[in-house]
Amino acid sequence: MIAQLKDLQKRKDLQEKIYEIGRIINAPRSWLIVLYQPVNDGSPYVSIQGEELFYTSSERGCEISRKPISSLDELMYFIFEGATSMMALDYELDNRVEGQDFRRIYFSKQIELMSKLSPQWGERCRKEIEEILSSSPYSS
Repeated sequence: MIAQLKDLQKRKDLQEKIYEIGRIINAPRSWLIVLYQPVNDGSPYVSIQGEELFYTSSERGCEISRKPISSLDELMYFIFEGATSMMALDYELDNRVEGQDFRRIYFSKQIELMSKLSPQWGERCRKEIEEILSSSPYSS
């Protein structure tokens, strides 16, 4: 996979595949751009270190997140997890229920979007959200 991501044409092919998948949920293309170097504004990018790949975020020169990438599917999961999070937040803002923990709508919508893209991604997203809720339950 590292060789694929070092090849410029394969990067273009991957980007087109991501845009194609994003059309399933009408994801804004600007939220699906794969970066390969830091922008230092918190935007995630793919970093190659030796024989390992990481989905990394850095802001003002400080690394704030680093997730190892074991497969192309996992890279796409990370990309769409971020895009669906933003889409779900937009949806929640437009459909907010006064007095209700905003995460009820937000998490539900994100799982719905991820499930449309891939049942496995939807299940993984649901499990990650359950983990969040186990330590930070809904307030209302």
